[in-house]
Amino acid sequence: SGNWSTGGQCEAKYDIVSGYDGPALITIEATDLAGNLFVYSLPNSLAPSGGERLIADTTRPVFSGIQSEIGGNPEFAGFAQEGAEVRIRFNTSENLKFNPDVRINGNPANYDSLISNEYTYKYIVSGNDSGGNAVITVSGLDIALNEGTAETSSAAESFVIDRENPTMIIALPES
Repeated sequence: SGNWSTGGQCEAKYDIVSGYDGPALITIEATDLAGNLFVYSLPNSLAPSGGERLIADTTRPVFSGIQSEIGGNPEFAGFAQEGAEVRIRFNTSENLKFNPDVRINGNPANYDSLISNEYTYKYIVSGNDSGGNAVITVSGLDIALNEGTAETSSAAESFVIDRENPTMIIALPES
């Protein structure tokens, strides 16, 4: 809005308000020096170039359904020793611009696959991992660069790193 004097192209910028998501209606209004009004609304099915639509997106992606599976230990699937391969699966609420960053106790996990909106990552437990409940963190950007994050160390979603060998004490029967 405002008075513009130009013999050529004009440019206007608008900051999208947080909380408004969906198609954006673009309307151009111009009045010449004689007072003639020109109004044009760009149909949302069209775009200024390339046929894309302008969609406002201020919603962060949500990561849910985090699950951990330890290979090679089916009887105690929630426990991993050094060298164990852990598969981490989770869902996203929307498509992401890049593969999300997944970390176990701050160490990067490796991307394995994406089927629909379910990601799978792999992680090999190392001697540098601290024992106890593993902290799984996931962060990623959606197409509009909104960042979503999730973190868990709950037994239902995470796993326990156990690097200690068992100890045994044998006591002789008293005579």
